[in-house]
Amino acid sequence: MEEVADPEEEEAKGKYRKNLIRAKRIIADSIKDHLIPHVSSLKTPKEMFDALSRLYEGRNINRKMALRTQLKNVKM
Repeated sequence: MEEVADPEEEEAKGKYRKNLIRAKRIIADSIKDHLIPHVSSLKTPKEMFDALSRLYEGRNINRKMALRTQLKNVKM
């Protein structure tokens, strides 16, 4: 995903910043309290999302297999 450039017009800049703040607030409200320090200092919602993705995205095959086993063992 690529970064969206800041608009040139003043009115568009205001709307862009307002939407940026709104997106950051939605992300912050959607995550648990112990995760907020990981994303609170970041400037854009994209950076916040990327930080959360790096935190939770598993690249290790052993970890994935262990989670799959745990999921199979869960009883409803």
